[in-house]
Amino acid sequence: MITGSQIERIKACAYSETRPHTHATSEAAQRGIAVHRFLELCVRIGHEKALAEIEREHPAHAEFCALIDFKSIRIMPGSELEMGLVWNAETGHVRMNAGRSHGYGNIDPYEIAATLDMVSGDSGAVYVTDYKTGQSTPAKNNQQIRFGCMAVAKLHGKTHAYGCVIRITPEGKIEPDEYQFDDGELKDIEIEMVKLVRDVAMTRDGDSHPEPAEGDHCRFCPAWLSCEAKHRTLAMFRNSGDELTITKENAANVYRRMRDVEDVVKRVKGALAQYTEAEGALDVSTGRVYGTHEVDRKELDARVVFDVVSATYGVEAGMVAADITTTTQAAIERALKGKAINMAQAKRDVLAKIEATGGVKITKQTRVEEWKK
Repeated sequence: MITGSQIERIKACAYSETRPHTHATSEAAQRGIAVHRFLELCVRIGHEKALAEIEREHPAHAEFCALIDFKSIRIMPGSELEMGLVWNAETGHVRMNAGRSHGYGNIDPYEIAATLDMVSGDSGAVYVTDYKTGQSTPAKNNQQIRFGCMAVAKLHGKTHAYGCVIRITPEGKIEPDEYQFDDGELKDIEIEMVKLVRDVAMTRDGDSHPEPAEGDHCRFCPAWLSCEAKHRTLAMFRNSGDELTITKENAANVYRRMRDVEDVVKRVKGALAQYTEAEGALDVSTGRVYGTHEVDRKELDARVVFDVVSATYGVEAGMVAADITTTTQAAIERALKGKAINMAQAKRDVLAKIEATGGVKITKQTRVEEWKK
């Protein structure tokens, strides 16, 4: 079964569909699940009740959810949440479906199933929104958004669709990216999806033998453990066999090899830093670059932090948040712990007062890293 979230990976590497899949979770994946659930609940039952529910369902990620600036998300009247649908590549027909939370049910090999975070519409167009808590491809090129816009437009008989990727930063800020697809683009997307489904069918039937294509999509690929390209990378660590197995006999040797690889990576990073400083940043994926760039670094004035926190939460809290010379945002969080009902909101309010009082100094810091354009 092909799902909307898999399209980007399959288009980049059809080979991944020929290999056994291993499905694993991660801290980032669990946070994404919690955030999607929280935002759904915010629309259904309101922000405060949603926070209380997330405390119960996903306690490890409740603090991050509290940081999210939900009010900045545009919610159109009549929006449908967690909308499940299935598109058939042979007939072009789109039907409603229970969605991922119910396992999608029976899906034909020539169909693509998807669950869309939020769908709305008016007399002229449909609107499809997808939430992302990690790296994200801009809406224009985001395969999940492209498919969703095409399918929803067909379902409702519309010729225009707006796709929006809402990235939620680690600080809880909302960064929307929107693109309008016209009728011609929606038809082109359907043609692309028909080709994708047919290519996957040929690959699974053994009529096509694509080679592995490595890239950003590898990070979360379910075929990672069975990929020939990754096996070649693992070969430098293992002694025999296809799997990387740590034993009492080989553990020290595996560690030494890992250390050697890390040393090589450090040297390569150094060389890339010199190159990008001289030649400019590199385009490494859609909407992302790697190289040297300047970022703003906020330095807090300890005396101002002490004054602001003490005025609201008492001198003892002020002393926890800052001494005479040093302070950090982590120290402010420690000072507010147990004193504020909504930690995230209290921290935002305190930092806003500190900034308004002139307690934040912006300095420039040079980094060599991958970042969004």
